[in-house]
Amino acid sequence: MVIFGLFTNGVVDGAGLSRLLSLMDPGTTLVLVTGHADRRWIPPTNRAVRAFAAAHPGNVLLADWDAAIRPHPTWLAADGIHPNIPGRDVYVQTILDALRQKYSG
Repeated sequence: MVIFGLFTNGVVDGAGLSRLLSLMDPGTTLVLVTGHADRRWIPPTNRAVRAFAAAHPGNVLLADWDAAIRPHPTWLAADGIHPNIPGRDVYVQTILDALRQKYSG
C-alpha cells in the first residue's frame, strides 16, 4: 500500500497519477489523499484525483481530506494547510475510512 498526499504542493493531473500508478507493483493499493489549501491549483488537482480514483476502483482509494477538513478550519494551523492536533485526528480518520470502505465490506 502507498499513501500519497502531496497535492498542496503543485498541480497534478491524470497523466501524472497514471505515471505514479505505473511505478507501483501490480496489486499495490494506492491511497490518494486530496489536498486542502488556499491555492489556485487545489480545485483542479482535487478534481483530477477524484476522477482518477473513480476510474481505478480496483487499486486506487480516495481519502477526501479536503471534504473532511473544510467544515473545520480551526483544526488547521495558522497557514490553513497543516493540521493541528484535532485536524491530525481527522486526517488519519479520513485515511482509515477509505481503507475500511475497501477492506471491511
